[in-house]
Amino acid sequence: TVLAIFDETLKELPPDIESNVLVDPSEFIRSALNNVTHAVALAAGLAVIILFLFIGSLRNVATAAIEIPLSLVLAFIMMRLTGMNLNLISLGGLALSAGMNVDASVVVMENIFRHFEMRKGEVLNFEDRVKIVTGAVREVQFAVIASTIASLVVFVPLAFTSDLIYAILGDLAKAVVFSHGFSAIVALVLVPTIRLQLMKNGAVHDKPSFLEGTLQ
Repeated sequence: TVLAIFDETLKELPPDIESNVLVDPSEFIRSALNNVTHAVALAAGLAVIILFLFIGSLRNVATAAIEIPLSLVLAFIMMRLTGMNLNLISLGGLALSAGMNVDASVVVMENIFRHFEMRKGEVLNFEDRVKIVTGAVREVQFAVIASTIASLVVFVPLAFTSDLIYAILGDLAKAVVFSHGFSAIVALVLVPTIRLQLMKNGAVHDKPSFLEGTLQ
């Protein structure tokens, strides 16, 4: 770091030279980055807890929750490719989208569960399960894509604003677009694949959710 280099250089100077650090911006930056990182983790954690209350199965929750870290990682890659900086504004956008990213997975999974419930009691081989899963995904893919686009429409114009507004909100908007956009791809491609591998003989829920009986 700069301070470490400065300390090494100071040792080579005459002993009567003194130095004091008046302001260290790195402390503020580190603190702010830690706060944003904690906000991302908190948003993801709360989303997982809510999913567990309504779904009631750790395996099902894990299948849906995998959309959060994967969409964030893909967003980081896209930010790197487009030359975006990892700063407080872009991290704030990722924190904002963390809770939104799980919505598409829940829609896809619940439709898969519904289709398997319709075939309840039947003996299903792997090919039957593949047909059911692909049919369920095709049934909701337009709705997932449309809802994702509807959410992103709010943020896309911010990436084409004037210099001052773009400096404040441009990176936030692009981070949300990247993260939430990739979440739809993960929900439509990866989540059904994982769900297909976890299902055995068409089993839908490992156990009912805590709130299922109350809501019914």
